[in-house]
Amino acid sequence: MKLDHLVWASNSLDTAVAAFEQLSGVTAGAGGRHLSIGSRNALADLGNECYLAIDGPDPKQSLAGNYGAFLAGLADPVLWRFAVQTPDLKTAQKILAGHGLETAVKPGSRTTTGGELLEWDTLSVAGSDLGLGMPIIKTWRTDLHPSSEAPRGCRLVGLTVSHPKAEFLRGLYGELGILVDVKQAPAASLMAVIDGPRGRFTLPVS
Repeated sequence: MKLDHLVWASNSLDTAVAAFEQLSGVTAGAGGRHLSIGSRNALADLGNECYLAIDGPDPKQSLAGNYGAFLAGLADPVLWRFAVQTPDLKTAQKILAGHGLETAVKPGSRTTTGGELLEWDTLSVAGSDLGLGMPIIKTWRTDLHPSSEAPRGCRLVGLTVSHPKAEFLRGLYGELGILVDVKQAPAASLMAVIDGPRGRFTLPVS
């Protein structure tokens, strides 16, 4: 498995894009809308077919009890999730089942600003208390990878997962083949180190 993207969640896409530009020197490009879940995003390439997705509520969609509503309720931007891609969801399902995690394949899609439909499958994990420590595991069903059209100039240097169940996550990531640093901490959080035209910075800002 390899890192596919990081999700920086915010209550205002425009404000978060401006904040990222101040940090990095790169203006994230419009990605598209997530229909039916109330969100839209902007993207920045992080190198090696990985990208940052800046998510915000979509004012053109209903924000009732969905992801867009969650975004609208955030006080500050937060590095919310990370995603990995694999061509073999079935093997990932078997590994997760071995740790007592029940999964189902869930289709997803997004329409780009150019009108192209991107489609993928992800593993929906039921009954997990891992929170943001549980990566989004996905397989792309369309050939175009979002990083190929995202503005360039940034490079992901490292990603660290801090979590109360660090030992468990190290074992799980090892079986899945996910190369991410894990640290023991009382609360779960993600920290990304990124190089950009304006130098090295972190998300969240340290």
